[in-house]
Amino acid sequence: MLHFNFRKPSKIFDWICFKFTLFWKYLIGNIHHSKYTMIKKNSRFIISSFISLFLGTVIYILFRTSSLKVFSWLKYFGIDFLNSSLRKESIKWAENIPHWILFSLPDGLWSFSYISLILGIWRGNISQSNIFWIILIPIVSISLEIAQYFGFIQGTFDIIDVFFYFIGSISPFLIFRKTIIFNFINQRK
Repeated sequence: MLHFNFRKPSKIFDWICFKFTLFWKYLIGNIHHSKYTMIKKNSRFIISSFISLFLGTVIYILFRTSSLKVFSWLKYFGIDFLNSSLRKESIKWAENIPHWILFSLPDGLWSFSYISLILGIWRGNISQSNIFWIILIPIVSISLEIAQYFGFIQGTFDIIDVFFYFIGSISPFLIFRKTIIFNFINQRK
């Protein structure tokens, strides 16, 4: 049995990191731990999709400005997160967090989430019939950022956003490379 010594928070953090690392290694296929063997291949995509979606959303609701649309959406559903004590405490730390974590990392996490979800839906099989759906949102996201640069749409162009969209879009292919099946040869419609 694991006992926590709350006077030494580094031990708790180490334990959490160890468990997360075990789980993450299982998701990408580097470990076959008996606890997690029931998870099917496509569940790895789905779970990683929800984790990255959750992390990107947490960054937004904890540290970003209150004028974002997400807060009006939450209020519509009866969730007043702006007045929560967690939000009030976390917003104090926002100025100490690097700019790229607050403003660009969520974009990359959401691109990762989308592609992982779509790969999960198609069970890791990429073919001519579904490649359009896999790359649709990353192409739209990067195109909208470039349109901001040229002034075609309202917004502020940020090359770091483009970088995170790109990294978030290719990461699922790199992380799950052992489980993705590319099926482009000899396809007939």
